[in-house]
Amino acid sequence: MSKNRKESQESVLIGNDVYLSKGDYTRGFISDWNPSKSTRWFARHVHSNSVLMKYLRAVGYRVGTRRLSSEMVHLIEWRNYLRDEGDSSIPGDSSDSLGRVLSILESISERLSQVEDKLASVLEGKQERFLSVDELSALLRVSQRCVYRWVADNTIPFVKLNGRLLFSFSEIQQTMKVKSGGQASQSAD
Repeated sequence: MSKNRKESQESVLIGNDVYLSKGDYTRGFISDWNPSKSTRWFARHVHSNSVLMKYLRAVGYRVGTRRLSSEMVHLIEWRNYLRDEGDSSIPGDSSDSLGRVLSILESISERLSQVEDKLASVLEGKQERFLSVDELSALLRVSQRCVYRWVADNTIPFVKLNGRLLFSFSEIQQTMKVKSGGQASQSAD
């Protein structure tokens, strides 16, 4: 592998504000980078002797190449997020940033509980009861073997979940009404 190709696979650190991360296309993280704005820029092969690097050195950026771990990239993105929110410290540096993180987590938790309450109220009347093979055989007063035969013949509707056969109570009632005693009254022995 040539030296230039090897360097192009490294991440690039430009001052404290602009980061180019490892990848097929190199992504630039700029201090005012915001996902809602299109301030991202891309370069294909970035290494220390590239035109881009020479230009950045010429205009006064402190430029160097080194590998950035995924944790470092995450901290950079987090720092930029906090900077957009008005806090320039990285989490763990002070109790202020820890308090900020906790308040964000609490607000997310509150939103999730509100969504959960709304979903529970919507789904309250729509919960469906499912029966296992044992419960269905006891309800219909037939053997489990008979239930398994009905499943094999596709006589009754069922759902297979994690290897278990489950039967919708309402669908079983409808099926038994339609069958009106035909196979449902047969015993398997």
